[in-house]
Amino acid sequence: MNTEPVYILLVDDEDALVGILASQLTDQFGYVTRIVRDGQEAIDLLQQAGTLPSLIITDYDMPNVNGLELTEWVQERTLGIPVIMLTAAGGGTIESASLRAGVYDYVRKETLDLQRLGLTIQSVLERRRLRSMEEEEKERQQESSANKEATDRLHAVVTNLQPSLMDGFASVHNGLDLLQQRTQQLSEGDRGTCGDLIQRMHHEVRLLEGSMRTLLELYAFTSSHHSHLERIEELLESTKKSRRR
Repeated sequence: MNTEPVYILLVDDEDALVGILASQLTDQFGYVTRIVRDGQEAIDLLQQAGTLPSLIITDYDMPNVNGLELTEWVQERTLGIPVIMLTAAGGGTIESASLRAGVYDYVRKETLDLQRLGLTIQSVLERRRLRSMEEEEKERQQESSANKEATDRLHAVVTNLQPSLMDGFASVHNGLDLLQQRTQQLSEGDRGTCGDLIQRMHHEVRLLEGSMRTLLELYAFTSSHHSHLERIEELLESTKKSRRR
């Protein structure tokens, strides 16, 4: 299975060092690299439309925008790009601040070793992958919880509504029966016309009542989390037949 190559953005104003590093990362690991000279150039690049890098390796001490400020910018915009910080000797305070800012890892320049850096890159990318999976699972659980809450609320509404609807239909039928009795006082011709109209209204109300019962049954069926599609189709077909009568 073909996978897209890892794209690494290198941010450093030391041309010789970053040039060698870019070449070695490409030649030995097959990474796609791009070089910018400081944090501001990196920000300008990231703001452009296009593919975001898989990883940023940045120096700390640079003009305009340093590595820590670049990391904070990336974190604030939730770009999801892991950052490795390059620090010089005696940079313990910087390393602590970098980790607090969201840097995944840091590498000291004076002990920079390509093979060790390669392992660090692999570790960071794997950690980012696992973190992405955890975030996706958390979002899925939150969405599932929200859906369940909405379903429970709808269930409560439907449960409370069903008796009222059925009582309403019964009242309509009773009212029509009472009206039918009162037509006895009319002339024979008017009585027949009103009787036909009342029977037609009875029929329409029964159709509406049957459709409503089918919908309520369908809701109850689907909300129970069963997947019997044949039964759902049967209910839908029943509704169509009712409307054709």
